[in-house]
Amino acid sequence: IFKDFLLLPEYTAHENCMIPGLFAGSKTTIVKQRVNELLQAVEIYEYKDHLPSELSGGQQQRVSIARSQVNQPSILFADEPTGSLDHETGVKIMEHIEKSREYGVTIVVVTHDLEMAKRAEKVLIMLDGKIRQVVDPKKEDLETIFKTLKE
Repeated sequence: IFKDFLLLPEYTAHENCMIPGLFAGSKTTIVKQRVNELLQAVEIYEYKDHLPSELSGGQQQRVSIARSQVNQPSILFADEPTGSLDHETGVKIMEHIEKSREYGVTIVVVTHDLEMAKRAEKVLIMLDGKIRQVVDPKKEDLETIFKTLKE
């Protein structure tokens, strides 16, 4: 999931999501069904026939999130996946992404959002390109750790 969406401007939201499945060689009917389910899951289905230029940044991000899951990856990399979303939508989207864990998907998220970091099973805190600390957010206070590192 890219921070800046990277949707192809000449294709609709639905078509942008279809591309990874078709490139993987999946049957068109199966990819269409999967894309429809994902667009519904991220609450953007009603905009499936819109071009990226007709969508808000948050809507484009939700299309990007749906697209990332078309081929059911075993690892999902996300760069600030909720950065352009309002808080409520961001929480819903993170819940959607987190459901992937139930299917054995490893989720790697890059974020500056403390609330999102608290949702993780493990947090690697980086400073100046180096891992400074590995934290279990269920057991340790991330706010205090972040504050200490900033000082």
